[in-house]
Amino acid sequence: MFLTAHGATSDALFFKLGSDFGHLSSNSIRGIKDRVAKAVGTTFELRDCRRMFGQHYKDNHMEMEKI
Repeated sequence: MFLTAHGATSDALFFKLGSDFGHLSSNSIRGIKDRVAKAVGTTFELRDCRRMFGQHYKDNHMEMEKI
């Protein structure tokens, strides 16, 4: 919705703000992850997010080919 509202596109799942809406750097992603972990009071690995994302859609009956 953000990209559409700004008349932009990006192939990045998490994109950086700015003129090109490109990919975030690894350091930026780790920094965001650390802030989220601190805010929720727990630790987690980034790969856990991928697993949870896939499991969520599997539990909600999405076809495996689409996941």
